[in-house]
Amino acid sequence: MRWHFRVNRCSRWQSVQRKMILKLQIWLRDNVIKPLLRLGIEPNESPYYVYFNVDSASHLRQVLKNPKKYAPNGIYIMRIHGTFVNILDMSPAIQEDIIMRIEPGGTT
Repeated sequence: MRWHFRVNRCSRWQSVQRKMILKLQIWLRDNVIKPLLRLGIEPNESPYYVYFNVDSASHLRQVLKNPKKYAPNGIYIMRIHGTFVNILDMSPAIQEDIIMRIEPGGTT
């Protein structure tokens, strides 16, 4: 009986998480994407494009510190200014510059 209760509690929590994620996705669409890309506004032109960093600076530092663990085949692809690159092939100075641009306030 206890196990059944725990499973139900877990599934309820997962349901709450899914609802929270859905609310965040809707907020992002309505408050960021639609106004920025002028979706639904005539004329239907999008004067901007958006890049989202899906990797953190701390994770990139871990990858560079221990590439065998995080990129065992020697490839860690990132999209930088519209181009896909293997960050492990870049010089340390360029790697650090990319990390600084990802960190909040890193370029100010």
